[in-house]
Amino acid sequence: MESIQKKGKFVLILMALIYLFDQRIGDWSAVNAAGFIAFCIALFFLKATSERTGKVKKNWIYLLLAIIAYSSTAYLLNDQCSVELKGALSLTLLCIAFYILGDGNFGEFVRSRFFSNFVMLLASSFVILNYVGITPFRSDRNSGLFFEASHLAIYLLPFLAYRHLKSKKDLITWMTTLIMLVFSSSTTLIVGLLIIFVIKFIKRYNRRLIIASSAAALIVGALIGILLSGAIDAPELRARVINLFIGGDASAADHENLSSLVWLNGWSQMTETLRLTNGIGLGFNQMGCGNFMYVGKYTALISDAILGIILNAEDGSFMSSKLVSELGFLGFLIIAFLLIKAWRALFKFIRVEAGMRQPDTYDVLIRASGAICLIGLLFVRAPGSYFSLPVYAAMSMLFSNQLIRSNRIRKNSESSPT
Repeated sequence: MESIQKKGKFVLILMALIYLFDQRIGDWSAVNAAGFIAFCIALFFLKATSERTGKVKKNWIYLLLAIIAYSSTAYLLNDQCSVELKGALSLTLLCIAFYILGDGNFGEFVRSRFFSNFVMLLASSFVILNYVGITPFRSDRNSGLFFEASHLAIYLLPFLAYRHLKSKKDLITWMTTLIMLVFSSSTTLIVGLLIIFVIKFIKRYNRRLIIASSAAALIVGALIGILLSGAIDAPELRARVINLFIGGDASAADHENLSSLVWLNGWSQMTETLRLTNGIGLGFNQMGCGNFMYVGKYTALISDAILGIILNAEDGSFMSSKLVSELGFLGFLIIAFLLIKAWRALFKFIRVEAGMRQPDTYDVLIRASGAICLIGLLFVRAPGSYFSLPVYAAMSMLFSNQLIRSNRIRKNSESSPT
């Protein structure tokens, strides 16, 4: 990726614009993955003039083949949904995604101050323009370039996580954070920032890890208590917490809070789909096919609230719901694997010594930032598709330099004396 950094500001601006307009490109083209495809094509041409750094490791190829085989079986066993072209095309895109993950580390873009400053400042500018009513884009709750405030948070979280974890005196990062909190706040943003600052707190006192972790847990518990008391004006977040822990009847939910209903419905969609498919799932990217569009105990409430439209039937609002609904018990295993990798990345960041060499420190920081983003995507909010750039960013950062077998290392090992 060093060659990308050397290609100048024009290239970085181009890649940043593709990233920021990911959702708009998908909307204009009527293909959700269009932004991801455009980014992959641009990245491919950028790398065409330099030597590929390595080959995707065999273990990842085996995982890819397992997903393809499992999904093909699920397609055949599911008699309520026909094998759609969408499923076959999605598996093809998945192969491309694995190739791109092995060839480009999004962390290199995040590390570039020019790239990250451009992304944060342009996104913040459109939020303010949206607030004063002069933006050309249709958006919800002053989310600027994005369809929802939660999507804005998802797209900026890789940059906020990296910059906040790296420094506590980053003016542009703090300014972006404050603009989002004031003009385009969301549960996703609040949870993401909470994770970031809890990790920073624990790292600050890493020599007393048990005490620091306990203190962090108490702080989180106190915040939840304050939230439930109504002292903080955050009705969406409060509704989600109450419904999640109390588990009341669907009719008792906040009917006016569609964001909370959709998130709660994601859990219900996941469990019902798992039960109806006997734990097998619907196959890769097949969530919501056929009559499975209507599963979920909150689906009727959501449909009634917006004149018969069913929201998030194909993605479950967050990635864990989609993974389990489509890959069944294999989805649980993938989630467990991702959480283990995320925990290890965060733990290593917490315990890393300040005196480490810069490349090592950077790699640990990038993986920890990717871990925070992935946790948010898995359990809080996802942009709707596996093939969206925040998903690529989180996976690429978390598995920084772990997806490929370096050509340079292989050559050195082959030339070393035996």
